[in-house]
Amino acid sequence: MKRSLSAAAVLALVALLSPAGVADQPPGTVSEVSGKVIKADDKTLSIQTRRPGGQFGEAITFQITDTTRVTKLRLTLTKTGDPKMPEKLVAAQVQATPKDFEKDQMISAIYTTTGQAGGKDVNVLLSAVIQPAK
Repeated sequence: MKRSLSAAAVLALVALLSPAGVADQPPGTVSEVSGKVIKADDKTLSIQTRRPGGQFGEAITFQITDTTRVTKLRLTLTKTGDPKMPEKLVAAQVQATPKDFEKDQMISAIYTTTGQAGGKDVNVLLSAVIQPAK
């Protein structure tokens, strides 16, 4: 019994990981991605994605809309008054605009795909957090 269960689990995993087993996301599916800004303008944003291991993946272009929300991550070191931990790092999001995107800036994005336009999926940027420069 264990052997047949293990074999079934392996077959299911292979089917999920194989290119034929990976289905395109249906329109309206919300996804997330992190990466580095390649280029940006008022209507589009292109980023070089990052894979979990840290290697760069494929480039993705997003459509920017009037409802796209952009924020910058702000890190502030504050004094606590506690002798055991005299300072702590406080993270906050500050409102930004698509004009604040800069080349090579690290970014995390939430987006959806709205279907096909000219043979390609249209990725609409819903929200983005720009990471501070190091």
